[in-house]
Amino acid sequence: MAKTRVHDLAKEYGMTSKEMLAHLADMKIPAKAASSTLEDAYVAIVRKKLKPILEARAAEIEAQRKAEEEKKAEEERIAREKAEAERLEAEKRREKERAEEEERRAAEEAARKEAEEKRAAEEAARKAEEERNRVHDNAPKAAPSFSSLLEQVSTMIGGQCQEKGLEYECEVRGRIRDYYIGDAMKLKQVLINILGNAVKFTPEGGKISLDVEQVASFQDKATLRFVIRDTGIGMDKDFLPKLFKPFSQEDGSATSKYGSTGLGLAITKSIVELMHGKIE
Repeated sequence: MAKTRVHDLAKEYGMTSKEMLAHLADMKIPAKAASSTLEDAYVAIVRKKLKPILEARAAEIEAQRKAEEEKKAEEERIAREKAEAERLEAEKRREKERAEEEERRAAEEAARKEAEEKRAAEEAARKAEEERNRVHDNAPKAAPSFSSLLEQVSTMIGGQCQEKGLEYECEVRGRIRDYYIGDAMKLKQVLINILGNAVKFTPEGGKISLDVEQVASFQDKATLRFVIRDTGIGMDKDFLPKLFKPFSQEDGSATSKYGSTGLGLAITKSIVELMHGKIE
């Protein structure tokens, strides 16, 4: 007949030998020490009596396992949420840094453009001042024959038109004087500049005309009107307010295609206004 020691039976139920001896005493099963042995009949009684304890202990172990799993899952969830929060915060920081960098670059670009515009305006003002000084130094002086001035302009522009295959016409409307007091050189410069632009921007087969008319006269003063027409590429009406501003060009490609800088009309306007005239 097999026998089981109290110590081994206690270990099987996950309790101390002392606890097992106490259970055996309650069941009136003779056993005095952990080394005491129990016959199979007593072991069967013990197993029957202690089955609920074993099941309760198993349930407790299972509950403990589930609790540990839930705790681990919760810790992992918290860790994931923390990592996601840290990722989002880092992304916000990077986005903020990108926005600040873009703002800095935009500010630098705006400052650069402002500096360039300021330099361009100063350059235009300097050149206009030089032109005004030259006009002031040369005026007033007796002009050559007015008809000879027109002839000189027409000869130069007519030659350019002929080379380019353009038709040119100069017409004097009404009666004009033979002589006027003023700066003939600057007047010729203005006419050649505007007519030169007409030649530059008018394609082959086009036409350019210059009409001259005295529209007012009082004592020794007179007002002359010069009208220049061409069949060139023209311009959008929205660009007209910018026509006489320095470096203004309707088409940015004109610089490379026609060699235009956008300063000619600004300087011309300054000269015309210095001679108490207007251009439009």
